[in-house]
Amino acid sequence: MKTNLFIILLNSLSFASVTLTLDSLSTQNEYFTTTSGTQYLWSELEVGISTDENIAYVGMGVSHYNNMGLGTPYGGLVEEHEFTMTTLSGATIYGHHNMFPQDHYIPAGTTDEVLMHIPILISLENDDQFCIQYPDFRDLDGNSLDVVLNEESCISIDDLTGLDSNDTATDTLVIHIVDSETGYGIEGAEGLVSSYSENIWYGGELFDFITNDSGYAFIEGFPN
Repeated sequence: MKTNLFIILLNSLSFASVTLTLDSLSTQNEYFTTTSGTQYLWSELEVGISTDENIAYVGMGVSHYNNMGLGTPYGGLVEEHEFTMTTLSGATIYGHHNMFPQDHYIPAGTTDEVLMHIPILISLENDDQFCIQYPDFRDLDGNSLDVVLNEESCISIDDLTGLDSNDTATDTLVIHIVDSETGYGIEGAEGLVSSYSENIWYGGELFDFITNDSGYAFIEGFPN
């Protein structure tokens, strides 16, 4: 009788699963330029989660051309609790989050809710699509859950929204200062920027700034 009960328990555990979807890919026409002059588009992925089991630990990767953006918190996961991105291998960014204490978790019965917002740098020349990789989701007892990845766990660059291809050239420098733990913008941050071109720092080309209530500062007329 105990053996039969044990088998039934195993069968019930096998149905505990999580389905992940990439629901949107968007941008606000903000760009990041490396010191070598390579330009990437600041964008955001929204991840939808459906689950029939309480989730206390989340880990997953997202494939794309460049792995920059590491250390930037994911946003919006279970109130103030945040993901932090690390790197797993190559151009895959990998994030993890342990919801401690255990009164913070993604509850069973969650259906297609967007609980993660992942900042990502896009190469418009090299990126074709983005896919969820290496998922590791665990319940309150630390047991691994089955993760369902289907065609909706990938999203194409063609689905990018908010991009104005006519708005890529500008002499306005956009600065965003964020809290390294929460990812939220810091209001009133003051700084000084010096223009840089052709390996020469221009003496006198200094620009001071102070961030607004969203953590942004805009410097117009900044030299290319």
